[in-house]
Amino acid sequence: MKPLSLNHYAGLAGLAFAGSACCAEPPSIELAPTPACTAGRDAAMQGWLAPKLVYFNTTGGPGLAYAHYLDRYDYREGTLNGNTREGWMADIDLRLLYADDCHDLLLLERDGFGGNSQRTRLRANTESTKIKVYHSVFTSATGGIDYLYSPNLVVGGTDPNYKAAGVTGESQHVGDFHYDTPGTTAFKVTRTSSGASMELRPVALEGRGSVELSYSGYQRNGNQAVNYVLPQSVISGSQSEANQWRGYSQAINERDGNLALNLTFVPSENWLLNYEFSADKFNNDAARVTLSTLSQWTGFPIGGGGNPHFNGSGELPFNFKADSTQISNSLRLSKQFDNSAVLGAGVSLSRLQQDNFTGPQLVSGYNTGKIGTDSAYLSGKFNASQSVGLEAFWRYNKRENSSSYPVTGFYDPVSVRSQERMVAPRINHVETKTHGLEARLYPSLLKAHWTAGWTHVDKVRDLTYGVVPVVPAEMSLYGVHSSSDEVFVKLVARPARGWALRVTPSYLWSDQTGLVTEPEEALKLKTQLSYTKPEWNQLLVSGYYNYTDKKNGSLGYSDFNVTGAGGTAASGTAQAGVFGPAQMQQVRNTFHSAGINLSLVPAEDVKTNFGYDWNQTDFSTYYFSSNRLRYHYLSVPGSNLLTSTDLLVLDRTRSMVDTHSLSANVEKQWSRYLFAASYSVSWSQGQNGSGLAGQTLPAVDDAVDNLLHVLSLGLEVRIKKNVSVFGAYSFEYYRDNVYRELSGGRNTLMAGLNYRL
Repeated sequence: MKPLSLNHYAGLAGLAFAGSACCAEPPSIELAPTPACTAGRDAAMQGWLAPKLVYFNTTGGPGLAYAHYLDRYDYREGTLNGNTREGWMADIDLRLLYADDCHDLLLLERDGFGGNSQRTRLRANTESTKIKVYHSVFTSATGGIDYLYSPNLVVGGTDPNYKAAGVTGESQHVGDFHYDTPGTTAFKVTRTSSGASMELRPVALEGRGSVELSYSGYQRNGNQAVNYVLPQSVISGSQSEANQWRGYSQAINERDGNLALNLTFVPSENWLLNYEFSADKFNNDAARVTLSTLSQWTGFPIGGGGNPHFNGSGELPFNFKADSTQISNSLRLSKQFDNSAVLGAGVSLSRLQQDNFTGPQLVSGYNTGKIGTDSAYLSGKFNASQSVGLEAFWRYNKRENSSSYPVTGFYDPVSVRSQERMVAPRINHVETKTHGLEARLYPSLLKAHWTAGWTHVDKVRDLTYGVVPVVPAEMSLYGVHSSSDEVFVKLVARPARGWALRVTPSYLWSDQTGLVTEPEEALKLKTQLSYTKPEWNQLLVSGYYNYTDKKNGSLGYSDFNVTGAGGTAASGTAQAGVFGPAQMQQVRNTFHSAGINLSLVPAEDVKTNFGYDWNQTDFSTYYFSSNRLRYHYLSVPGSNLLTSTDLLVLDRTRSMVDTHSLSANVEKQWSRYLFAASYSVSWSQGQNGSGLAGQTLPAVDDAVDNLLHVLSLGLEVRIKKNVSVFGAYSFEYYRDNVYRELSGGRNTLMAGLNYRL
């Protein structure tokens, strides 16, 4: 559940940031020219400024060394002391507008919630130029909560039974987990985004064209926990199994910039031509973690002489993220025929390339990383009459992998067991074709708007499977071809005065699927009903219900039946056999959501709002087990016995979670006083895995049982015609009945001054 952020307290309290009933309304922020005006006449500044001071205090939680659950999406630090549990924050909100008789010439907006969450926007407008500038900062501690679920921190995260005396095999490593950067246990990521654009509309073109140049970029800084299992080829010794499962703190230091040019031109009446070029550059400036780094952390040497010890090059990277450049071009053309028809067409080309490589990649000859994406579309709309409209469309997309392949000894069809780099298939390209029809009807009956449509999708994947060791096609859930059809009906109606109804059912069926996430069959329903009666205290009631049910049983696993199973042979040699019939995986994913909202003004100076929402996720699938690693199916195991690879359906596991939320808001005006209060409570209950699968999970991963309360109170007092003071108090409390160490609360006090120009 997502806790409310600091700006929400002010919004609930109706404080001066958005204007209030006791004070002058804030100026319009629409940047639109005013007809029949005189440029430069009556130019003036309007708006308001609201400096504010915030005190917060956080209680409970797992301890100062870890992230607090309420910091997940609302990370706070004291302005002066940097304390995340208690402190003071100072900031300012503002809306300043400079406008003349013709245009809103300049608009500056800022919303500040402390140094870790703020956004600023600037817009300028003249008859021939538009300028936009923005800057924002947002910090999240979601990685810190994820770390609290690490195997070494939760009961049942590791299984000591796998390291008991006499236990052998390739699963002993689940008995131990090692975290190699113990000094870092709190994680956060700050994303700073900024950008600017300038649109020119030359007077000489008489409104028939524009040029826009824009830049947008972001920088991400922080850290995240990374868990992994070392391959057997990298670690040796009698203690190797006990040291394979590890984790560490990975630094994040990324930046991305996008430069775009957009040209729009109307060559003649009813024609529109648009071209866009963009160049995007991504850089990862974080320090690399290599095998040498891991050797320094653990004290395990690289090469012989230690138990355990590492094998291979010290430059072997962990969690490598390459720099990249993407160049894109697109061209769109449309033609309108009076008011009866519109034709449109477009093409787009994009090329993404890898800009830097690791030492092992270059030594092996992997020196090209390139993916190309080509797409095109064609559409047509035709109004047969005032009550009938038709539309047809065709779309094409192809994604081509032109990276180095094969690369001997690194990434090629024949991999050796010591370097299991190609256990999954290589995706060479994916080609998707989509076409469909829509019909729109506008009958006078029930003041309704009907839309019926059909869409067909064909997707073809070109995959390359390796030889040894690899997960073969028969033991994977990949398909080469996907083909589906979907039909839908959409109704928008006003059956009676004050009533509005929206209903959209759809049904999808597939002849073939390429992934279990693609539905073989899907049923969807979206509904919304609202009723308004202003004469009844401005009554507004709305409700909705949505339903989705997806199924897939078209992909499966096959056993590998070895000839002469049970006989002896040299360990690691090839063993002959055949694949058995497929055992189909059965996946079903159902989602329900419903809610109702009531808004009422029982008195002239009182506003109220009440809401309830519910959703349920229900996912089930077969729980398969195998007696061997699938990519070792052709190799004689260490026991020297010829062994078939069997995939067994042990159980049908199910995950089902219900989430409910209730909210109530009230606002009351007394002369120069404005009071507002809100309360919300959300709770979730369910299980992430039933049956055998659930029994293998730690308790904190299996069960879901939590609750979040939020209470907010606010008061604004007008002390002068253009000056008011405001204050707000908020209390949040999160309770987790499964992972009790996450439970905790937070108090927030805010006070400020609103000055209106």
